[in-house]
Amino acid sequence: MRRLRPNRFLLVAILACFGFARTASALSVEATLEKSTDLQTWTPVTVTTGLLDAQGRILQDPGSTGFYRLSLAAATPPAGTVAILSGSFLMGDALDGTSTAPVHSVSLSGYYIETNEVTKALWDEVRAWGLANGYTDLPIGVARASNHPVQTISWFAAVRWCNARSEKEGRTPAYRVGGAVYKTLTAGTVTCDWTANGYRLPTEAEWEKAARGGLSGKRFPWGDTISHANANYISSDLYAYDTGASSPPAYHPTYFDGIGELCTSPAGSFPANGAGLKDMAGNVAEWCWDWYAPDYYATSPATNPTGPATGTARVVRGGSWESYGEKVRVADRGIHDPALGNLNTVGFRCVLP
Repeated sequence: MRRLRPNRFLLVAILACFGFARTASALSVEATLEKSTDLQTWTPVTVTTGLLDAQGRILQDPGSTGFYRLSLAAATPPAGTVAILSGSFLMGDALDGTSTAPVHSVSLSGYYIETNEVTKALWDEVRAWGLANGYTDLPIGVARASNHPVQTISWFAAVRWCNARSEKEGRTPAYRVGGAVYKTLTAGTVTCDWTANGYRLPTEAEWEKAARGGLSGKRFPWGDTISHANANYISSDLYAYDTGASSPPAYHPTYFDGIGELCTSPAGSFPANGAGLKDMAGNVAEWCWDWYAPDYYATSPATNPTGPATGTARVVRGGSWESYGEKVRVADRGIHDPALGNLNTVGFRCVLP
């Protein structure tokens, strides 16, 4: 019988044996405890308190002998998401204007974020489930087509929908009011349970780290210039970095609806950034969790910032089909009243812990 103490030090040691020591803190790894009596056939073992002694060491099963091993595999992101690994990044930029400064280092825990913005088709699917399960006032939402991002969704409706999606998939809802799961528009402060495994909106810092896709100090998710080949936005000769410049300003020629009222593109129509995410600039702006404060960049915590404790407006990021190049920069910060449900330029995407 080999005695194995299943702790993080053992895991790091095993990773080191395979040459992963330098990146162990950043790896997204799933570890499975397995048992064998002949060193040939291995079966998964559920770790329970009865399997461990007071020091956390594995005990021999009564009446049997055997061997244990820790089987490692790369963690598989939930469908439709990519993993953003834990670590630090430089938030903000010093390239244009003052709303994006000062540049500062922020450390975040790892999380998953959706590749695309929430589409009308997905909104409708979860909404139907929610209305049948106690979510009484999820709005219909508006979209140009089922594969386009849903719009006219208030911040409050978006977080209730996140809860419905969580419950639909057997996850723990993240948002509560007065200790109860937030299902119906009601008075009270919406709080977030950061330990829940359910869907939620990204924090402002989570959104920006994901949007940068590993790049640092750039205006956009792909670099420092922009054109209609990169994103669905309004091109203009007002900005030297807008290489799709136009005078007068021009909507995206492929997605212009002729009247300038609903010019979205199908979710995922443009190339992904370095993290594999699409539409992090343009198409629709995206709700974040954070209350807005103009000086928050200068005062935010260095680790896992979640925004000011109170406020009157919530942050939106990424700009939209109706934004000029300046407003679709990675570091630009937009704001809206969280109760507004008539915004045809705002949508959202979800994260998971």
